[in-house]
Amino acid sequence: IDCGIGRYSTAGQAATSSSVCQICEQGTVSALAATSCADCQRGRFNEFAERSICVECGVGRYLDATGSVSQYDCASCEKGTHASTTGSAVCSSCLEGSYASGAGMITCEVSE
Repeated sequence: IDCGIGRYSTAGQAATSSSVCQICEQGTVSALAATSCADCQRGRFNEFAERSICVECGVGRYLDATGSVSQYDCASCEKGTHASTTGSAVCSSCLEGSYASGAGMITCEVSE
């Protein structure tokens, strides 16, 4: 029997009933028929148990840790940096001649 998404069994294909299936906890995920749970990658979090995907941090935010369990672990990029895509593990520095005037910026502005 295959364990459902968000669950796993160390018995693998030898699992004979759903009672051997374990729930993946917050901060971890699994696919169908998994033999273990995987931590959410950097830039992503999972607030709920028994899930198959992690949620990406929003633009202007980053998360430099794995296995995060809360959207509040996603920090705003500091002044002078930005994150223009979701799921960032780090913020990028502004290029010479541009700046990010505050925290949580999505792009850098060109200096005049």
